[in-house]
Amino acid sequence: MASARATAGLPLCAFAWLVGVHALIQAACVTSAILGISMSRGRAAVAVTVVLALSTAFAWRFWQASERRPPEPTPPRGPGHWIAWMIAGGAVCWAVSLWARLWVLAYQRASYDWDGLYYHIPAIHEWVLTGRVRWLDTYPDVPFVNYPMGIEAHTFLMHQLFGVSQLVDACNLWYWPLAFFAVIVLAGRLGARGPWRWFAAALLAGAPVMVCQSVTSYTDPASASCVMAAVAASALLVFHEDGTPWWTALLWGASIGLVLGSKGTGVPMSAAIVTAVVAGMALRHGKQGLVGRLPVIAVGACVMLAVGGYWYARNAYHTGNPVYPVQVKFGARVLIEGYDSARFTTNNQPAWLMRFPAAIRGPVSWLQLDAPIQGYAPIGGLGYIWPVAGIPSILLVATWALRRRPGVDPAEVALAMGVVLGLLIVQPAMWWSRFIIWVHVLGLACLGLVLHRASVARLTLVRPLAWACALAVVTLAAWESERTLAIEEARGRVESGRAHAKYASAEQMLFPGLADTPGMREVFASTAIARSEWGRAGTLLGGILALPLGQRQIHLLPPHPREEELVRLESAGVRWVIWDAAARGDVPPILRQRAMEESTYAPSLDERFHILRLPSR
Repeated sequence: MASARATAGLPLCAFAWLVGVHALIQAACVTSAILGISMSRGRAAVAVTVVLALSTAFAWRFWQASERRPPEPTPPRGPGHWIAWMIAGGAVCWAVSLWARLWVLAYQRASYDWDGLYYHIPAIHEWVLTGRVRWLDTYPDVPFVNYPMGIEAHTFLMHQLFGVSQLVDACNLWYWPLAFFAVIVLAGRLGARGPWRWFAAALLAGAPVMVCQSVTSYTDPASASCVMAAVAASALLVFHEDGTPWWTALLWGASIGLVLGSKGTGVPMSAAIVTAVVAGMALRHGKQGLVGRLPVIAVGACVMLAVGGYWYARNAYHTGNPVYPVQVKFGARVLIEGYDSARFTTNNQPAWLMRFPAAIRGPVSWLQLDAPIQGYAPIGGLGYIWPVAGIPSILLVATWALRRRPGVDPAEVALAMGVVLGLLIVQPAMWWSRFIIWVHVLGLACLGLVLHRASVARLTLVRPLAWACALAVVTLAAWESERTLAIEEARGRVESGRAHAKYASAEQMLFPGLADTPGMREVFASTAIARSEWGRAGTLLGGILALPLGQRQIHLLPPHPREEELVRLESAGVRWVIWDAAARGDVPPILRQRAMEESTYAPSLDERFHILRLPSR
């Protein structure tokens, strides 16, 4: 009995610990920002120590709650039980191996991807220079450096602790365990037991979009992990069993706070989750019961705002727009000016996809199973596990719930499906697989339940069939993800003449010949440079110059610099200026007259960068 309780409590304990760690890391970064305290290496170590201690105490509370519950029913411990554990164990070992190899790739390879170089990395770079998360008013040409960036705050704190810039493209990998245990917890809520919850969670590694994007600074896998955690925590809150919902409310609020702070789309998604939970409580407890639980929901909402609300409050304070730089609309009416979100969603669809009717563009895009995630508008599928295992399992579990089969709680199934459906409704670009990775939490949790029920079926022939299906699914997942990883490992790889290959630098990949342009070697070695506003290609160069994190100050020149501004830059140690002609035309005469030397790099007919050396002081 004790073993059964421990098996039940371990995933919940790990899940609570991970939610606590990620939420408290964001809270630590936000606190230092509000108080204006620089996060030195020593303070980062103290902050991480406190985070780990508090998260461990928080997780212990959930472990204690699980000890008071009756043990979970488990299948008989016959040969089939151990076969199931062997299959699940093999799947988990493969997933952990893949995760570890992605860490190695993220460490070895430079950042090549658009959004990472455009605004994710420059924002972290500026935070590192000042030692804290802050509003950045020195990037008027890259306003997205002030987008909600809870995941980047995690990367910032890890850099302050370890001082390693090579992990900037590993930002998503920190969140993989959170997604893993979210699937286990939700599968357990739906009725899965034993090894099949772990098996289902391991299949997250079978999504090519998860593999490809997790070695870039695009934060979608990490954001999806936070959404998965919020879905699982919602089921825990509505159907709590520990006698009091207060601790579960803290867990729920923290998980939604992670969603809220992960990116700007966290606002509608958090609202959808809260709405689904309120509806679920009303259906389960009735109107009077819901009123009695409103304080619990309020506590969760306060925690949510404490974890993820900082970005919106800060942006509203500086610009009047909480979701700056994206506009706020109500229907067709623009309430606050900014970028139209359709520019990044509807209007960003590739031409080949626009040829299909709008109603089926999502499924068509998801079925681009083998496309690697590369380029500005990457397309990649959800993996074979989605059409082969996820969708059939969801339909089968929904059928069991409607027929009220024993071992399947219709209310819990309805809540999980309702939350995911609400998230799909508010997602402005659900045709884009990287924005809906989180649908796997439902598909895989249902798969875990299907395999569990098959393993305890009265017909003995069903059990070998379940094992065969599980082996087939994990084989497909492994084949696809290993293939995807091989594509990513080949990207940027150059022969080194040694046993191990090395990777091209970002400037070699994106700007061939740039490093050989007179002055650029000195630019890369400088601790202070100046630049004009960036054009389209210039934003990529800006990201390259932001690495290693915190190495150099990057000053912004106005379109028409004056003599005193150039003198001030020279006094600050600036010796080199990069002028992007695509953004600001030819070099101003005053700058050209003052320059001691000038060279030009033209990567294309419409792109031209001038590299100028100022006199020393």
